[in-house]
Amino acid sequence: MRAALSFLVLQTLLPFSVAVAAPSRVVTLSPLISEWVGEVLGCESAVRVVAGVSEYSDFPECLAGKPSVGPYHHVSIEKIVSLRPDLVLASEEYNREAIARLKSLGIRVEVLPKERFLAMPAWIERLGELLDAVPQAKRQSDLWSKRLKEFAADKKRNRTVFIEVQHDPLITVGGGSFLDEAFDAVGLQNVFRDHREGYPRVSRESVLKADPEEIHILDLRGREREFEESRKSWGRFPALRAVRQSRILRLRGEDFARCTPRLLRALKGLG
Repeated sequence: MRAALSFLVLQTLLPFSVAVAAPSRVVTLSPLISEWVGEVLGCESAVRVVAGVSEYSDFPECLAGKPSVGPYHHVSIEKIVSLRPDLVLASEEYNREAIARLKSLGIRVEVLPKERFLAMPAWIERLGELLDAVPQAKRQSDLWSKRLKEFAADKKRNRTVFIEVQHDPLITVGGGSFLDEAFDAVGLQNVFRDHREGYPRVSRESVLKADPEEIHILDLRGREREFEESRKSWGRFPALRAVRQSRILRLRGEDFARCTPRLLRALKGLG
């Protein structure tokens, strides 16, 4: 009897942990997070677990029909609350205001850091922990690490590139963007990488001065006509090396807009 009592007392004094159930109603506050939830869980599980997504969460297609909580930079708190989530996955970069408001309402919010191309394995594994899907996430992070090693092994000399995100006003990719690291990984040196802002506005004169070997136009809307208009506009500067060498290329927005496996696949064709 004394032994049993001693055991019970000892048990009350030892540290203990409480198992946290896997989330069953998840709301994602950025298209990137939505896509990665689909990648880690697979569509069958993701459809069952995800209760709502931010606007433009169009991939994987199985999540496209989920209730929208609005654009990632201005989500609807009321809509999120109405979905009764047991976990909200937010972006450190895009959802700061919403994070504070949701936490004040007692909702569990987990914040994922700004995505960095070279640091994605750790990002993926953290997501796996939050979804109680560690083995699945580890497989995805290992694939990402493997591809990084392949890029490093195949990397040839750097070619200088200008990446056009928007033509008027002219917006490009700076050193604060995952795309800068992604392009560098395959031997493409962004001429505006010294800009710490992710997507700075620049002048055409500064592009002429940088004289890139290639111009890559990010086609976020999938409109061939708009790409052709941009290409012709740059054609008015025949002194540019990219123009002389006919190296004005189109980047499909659906492949390059997010730091996901689709980006890895698209990069293989650029190096």
